[in-house]
Amino acid sequence: MWSLMPRSSAAGYFTGFVSGSEALLGNSIYAFKDFVASLVVVIGIRVSEKPADVEHPYGHGKIEFVAMLFIGVAVLLASLFLFFHSIRDVWAGLHGQIQVPKLIALCAGCISVNCFPVKKTMFGI
Repeated sequence: MWSLMPRSSAAGYFTGFVSGSEALLGNSIYAFKDFVASLVVVIGIRVSEKPADVEHPYGHGKIEFVAMLFIGVAVLLASLFLFFHSIRDVWAGLHGQIQVPKLIALCAGCISVNCFPVKKTMFGI
């Protein structure tokens, strides 16, 4: 799972960039944010389970709040990026400068939809 998520996100970002599909770009950024959040949660839990030591007499449990702050900032940054990118695209569309996605975007979307049952079986989504 850990190696599949960033690869899938990178493939989606590349396909979105090549095809000009804003939906694929946004989806890949959001998928990568989910991967980073999951990684931070796992690291935070492992660090918070460490017993108290000389430097941390009350234990490492407060690291969970730092992890939550990092995840919150990551979600905020990803959302702001997508928001401003979308506003720019709407503005360009209003001025007749819209870029139509290429056929590869449709192919990638079809592959993604057809792979959903596989993801559901593998990861219990």
